[in-house]
Amino acid sequence: MDLVALVVPTLPGFFWLFIFYRTDRYQPEPKGLVIQTFLLGIASLVPTIALYEVAQSLYDHNRVTGLAMRQLRVPSEDLAVVCFFVIGPVEELCKFLAVRVWAYRRPAFDEPPDGIVYAAAAALGFAAVENITYVSASGSIDEKLLIMRSLLSLPAHVMFAVCWGTGLSIARMKGGAAGFLAQLVGLACAAALHGLYDYLALRLSLNWALLPLMIMMTYMTWVSIRLLRRASQFAPGKPLAGRGREPVVAPAPAPAAAPPAALGFPGLPAPGVVPGVALGVLPAPGAPLAPALERRYSYPPWLPGGYAPPSEAPICKRCGSRGVSSDDRFCGRCGTPFVARAA
Repeated sequence: MDLVALVVPTLPGFFWLFIFYRTDRYQPEPKGLVIQTFLLGIASLVPTIALYEVAQSLYDHNRVTGLAMRQLRVPSEDLAVVCFFVIGPVEELCKFLAVRVWAYRRPAFDEPPDGIVYAAAAALGFAAVENITYVSASGSIDEKLLIMRSLLSLPAHVMFAVCWGTGLSIARMKGGAAGFLAQLVGLACAAALHGLYDYLALRLSLNWALLPLMIMMTYMTWVSIRLLRRASQFAPGKPLAGRGREPVVAPAPAPAAAPPAALGFPGLPAPGVVPGVALGVLPAPGAPLAPALERRYSYPPWLPGGYAPPSEAPICKRCGSRGVSSDDRFCGRCGTPFVARAA
C-alpha cells in the first residue's frame, strides 16, 4: 500500500477532531477519553462489516454499490434501498454505539455540548479508516477520490453524527422516555442524511446536489453547537442546575457533647472549645455548615452515586465550590474563572 494512501486520508480527521474539541470551551473534555472514543470509532468498523454481511444475506447490496462505484447503470430504486436502508442505518448505529456504551457512561459526560464532541470523535475515527479502505482498494492512488474523501467525507460523517450526538445530550439532560426518544430520532435523522449523501454521491447525474446538502448540514451543525453551548450549566454566570434538582449537600455532622463550663477567665474560651469556634470562624459542634462549606463538598447530582471530585480539582475562591475535574476552567455554580488549584 502506498504511504500517501495511508496517511493523507487520515490527516484531515485529526484537524476536524481538534476543531470540534475546541467547541466545548466552558468545560473541556478529558483528552484521554476523547482519544479513546476516537479509537472506538475506528473499532466500530468491525461490527459494521459484520452487519453488512448479515444484510448481504438478505439483499445483494454489494452488487448494487459495485455497479454504482464503477459508474455503471443502476436502477434508482435499488440504489435508494441500499443507501437508505443498509449503508446509512448500519454505519450510524455502529458509530452511535461507540459513544453510547463508553463515553456516555463516564462522569465527564456532564454538559450538553459533550454529545457533539464525543460523536465527532467516533465519527472521525470511523471515517479515517473508511477513507483508507476506499482510497487503497484499487491498489493505486486515485487523486480525485483522495481529495473527495478527505475534504467531503470526513466533515460529512461528523455532521451525520451531530444528529445522534445531540440526541445523547438531550438524553443526558432529560432522561426517561424523552431521552430515549431523542436518541431514536437523532439516530434516524443521521441515517437519513447519510443515505441521502451516499445516494447523491453514487448517482452521477445528481452530484451537483451535494453542495447544497453540505451547506444545509453545516448550518444545522452550527445551530446545534450554539444551542447546546447556550444550554450548558457551566456557561459563565449561569448557576449550576442538574436536571432540575438542587446540588447534593453533605449531611451535617452528628451533634457533639456540650463543652464543659468556662473556668471564669475573661476573654478566653472554655476548656475543650476550639479557638476558631470561640472566635466565630468555625461552626460550633452540631451547628449546620456555612453555605460556602456546603457548596464546597457538594457535587453535580447527575453524576453516578458515590462520585467524589479528585483532589486536584480547582476550588472557587468566590463561592467555595469544587470543580468536577482538573480540566475545569469555570466554576459550575457562580461562573467565576478558576485562578487557583486545590492543594
